[in-house]
Amino acid sequence: MIDNLRIDMSQWAGEDNDGAEYVPFTKQQWGTVRFDYGAETIHLAPHVDAPEALQIADWLRRRLPVSASC
Repeated sequence: MIDNLRIDMSQWAGEDNDGAEYVPFTKQQWGTVRFDYGAETIHLAPHVDAPEALQIADWLRRRLPVSASC
C-alpha cells in the first residue's frame, strides 16, 4: 500500500561530504520526494529544490492511489 506522499528538504548526512553519489535504479536512503510503501519509505529526486519537488509530488499524486495523499 502506498501512503504518505511528502516532501522533505532535509539534507542527507553524507551529501557532499564523503563523495557519495546517486545511483539510478538502486534503493536510495535520501531524496526530497518520499512516500511509504508498506513498511518501507521510498526516496526519490535527490538534489532537487523545493519548487521542483512540489511539481514531482503533484505529478505523482495524480497517478498514485488515493491512499498516497495525506
